[in-house]
Amino acid sequence: MPKVKIFLALLTVFFAALAVLTTYNGFMTLYRAGQIPMQQAQAAGIDVNPETTFSVVVLPDTQIYAQYYPETFCDQTEWISANASRLNIIFVTHVGDIINRGAVSKKEWKTASDCMGVLDGKVPYSVVPGNHDVDVLGYPNATFNAFNTTFPVSRFEAYPWYRGNYNNNQNSYQVVPAADSELLFLSLEVDAPDDVLTWADGVLKAHPDTQAIITTHSYIDDGTGQRNPNPVFRPTNSAEDIWNKLIRSNCNVLMVMSGHFHDNDGESKLESLNDCGGTVYQVLQDYQARESGGNGRLRIYNFNTPTRTIDAQTYSPKLDQYEVDEDSQFTLFW
Repeated sequence: MPKVKIFLALLTVFFAALAVLTTYNGFMTLYRAGQIPMQQAQAAGIDVNPETTFSVVVLPDTQIYAQYYPETFCDQTEWISANASRLNIIFVTHVGDIINRGAVSKKEWKTASDCMGVLDGKVPYSVVPGNHDVDVLGYPNATFNAFNTTFPVSRFEAYPWYRGNYNNNQNSYQVVPAADSELLFLSLEVDAPDDVLTWADGVLKAHPDTQAIITTHSYIDDGTGQRNPNPVFRPTNSAEDIWNKLIRSNCNVLMVMSGHFHDNDGESKLESLNDCGGTVYQVLQDYQARESGGNGRLRIYNFNTPTRTIDAQTYSPKLDQYEVDEDSQFTLFW
């Protein structure tokens, strides 16, 4: 009798394992066929297929972390580094307001350098200055010396993906392999002046067949869900100006990433048609007004080339939690 019980117990374990394996294989088959969103596949522990899928990570405003919670800043980049292969993370773009108090806050700049430095030589990335990254906050003629000292061109120029810059590293562009093609990343300083837009226009027109993602600090207002009609701190170009002068006429621009606005939960997205009739996705992500400056929340964009979908996820490495409301987890088409 005991032998029968043991046999039945082993049989139960066998069929349970077989069911799990069958479910996993079926799930995997559906995922590879593009019938299951990537975030569900990741939740099931399935690595992405680098031949067809890749991820881009957006680091929202880290200014509160730089001043008060430096470990959270590094939690973000350490998680990115640790998961770069599993998620095929091809690029990380920081939306600006890297630190909080301008040039006087040397400790914050060191934190920023150290935490972003986790990615050096591991994952291509860009940083762009926001209005808190200028040397003197609120001064219309403020310089970017502390930013350019911390993130100089020399820090990036040896990498093959770093393709060019303007006004030191305040504006830069990168080109990286993305599954069976390439993506161009263009980072523009806050309130980008006309000469910056002229340079950026030249970059986009020199790569007409390469889809581009632009990052600039202030663009979508989470209160209105529209492009900001006013510059942040100097009389140059607003988000609406940047759309009209640069983005709408360059039909290879796929997305615009931004931060800055956070009074209405810090999330919003806007779809606009460019002059060619194509959709440009303009997305805001900024969690600095949340608990502990955002608790490390970052945005992951998973690109699936067979289905031409982009699955967006909001994740906190500090909490090990996904945020799953419709503003935090959604699907776009490209």
